Amino acid sequence: MAFVAVHVGCGYHSAGSESELRRVCERACAAGLAAARAGGDALAMATAAVEVLEGSEHTNTGRGSALNEHGEVECDAVAMMAPGPSPAGPVLFGAVGAVRRVGCPGVLAATIARTASAEETDGRVLPILLVGEGAEAAATESGVGLCDPQDLITPVTRARFDRHCETLAAIRDPPARSKRRRVDNASPPLLPPTLASAAAAEMATVEPGPGDTIGVVAVDREGRSAAIASSGGIPLKRRGRVGQAASAAGAFAGYRSSRSAAVVSTGVGEELLRTQLASSCVGLLLHDEGGMPALGDRLAADLFLRSPALGPAARRQSGVVAVSVETASGQTRIEFMFAHSTASMGVGYASEHDQTVKTDMMRSKAKSGTQLCVQVGKVEPATRST
Repeated sequence: MAFVAVHVGCGYHSAGSESELRRVCERACAAGLAAARAGGDALAMATAAVEVLEGSEHTNTGRGSALNEHGEVECDAVAMMAPGPSPAGPVLFGAVGAVRRVGCPGVLAATIARTASAEETDGRVLPILLVGEGAEAAATESGVGLCDPQDLITPVTRARFDRHCETLAAIRDPPARSKRRRVDNASPPLLPPTLASAAAAEMATVEPGPGDTIGVVAVDREGRSAAIASSGGIPLKRRGRVGQAASAAGAFAGYRSSRSAAVVSTGVGEELLRTQLASSCVGLLLHDEGGMPALGDRLAADLFLRSPALGPAARRQSGVVAVSVETASGQTRIEFMFAHSTASMGVGYASEHDQTVKTDMMRSKAKSGTQLCVQVGKVEPATRST
């Protein structure tokens, strides 16, 4: 039984953006299920869904990404598929980091995952993680293609960049609050901790936006699971910064015996890397019989919100989409979960037996980074054909 779930980032989503983001989630899920009906595996499903998400300028990846300190788009992405209940091949993994001329980094990561399971004709091992120019060369070679970097910048992201620069300049030099400043040729000096905290707080009030990642988890008819995360990163990030969306902290899929699981994460990339969030969640789902309720409890405790890996200044802002698949006695059982510790998180999901895609803009009234908002669901068991 095929199943797909997506998210469009955690953080803050205005009421005005909700309907469009729900439509994007709906189209992405529909594309993933269409790939399943065409005979595609879990990675093909996730790739079809992420291509829709990356094609929307309302999400923070590809066109519409947050701009770095130099006003450029740099994207990260990671794709992974686990073999499933009856392993018939290796785990597929591919990732890219800091790409500037690729409009669909998640599609490129999935393409690398497909091709990297073989060997070069000259006997060399193919890479599974490429950054910068190397990743862009792979895009050309694979047919994914390149684009003009300026095509990835929208009027909205340019205006937001200008406002962020003005705010940052005013924080550094309060008397210059009325002056327009811009970060151009050199990396700005690091702020003292007290100023850094003030900057983060004030930047968040300028124009709150979604977290730095979109993601997809998918299950195919054979019980294999896949995950793809794709990200434009955080506003005004340092050039060359790579977040969790190019690693197993951003998307992970695994299997054990009759069980398969996949997770994608979103939020503050550096904190997700410190906690290795996606891979930690998959490990729990494969080895803990408590399932999704146990995962929710652990996310609110040592896996993230109270993780010893995070210091006292951590923002503890994250979101997770998880799916687990259990195959036994010819039946497939699917559980899924959405969780976030921010103001909102946009999601969508559907199985191939659903008449419509379900979408939601999850919202929490709690202070960001203090509580976990969780939704858990199940897909009715279906008998696998033999």
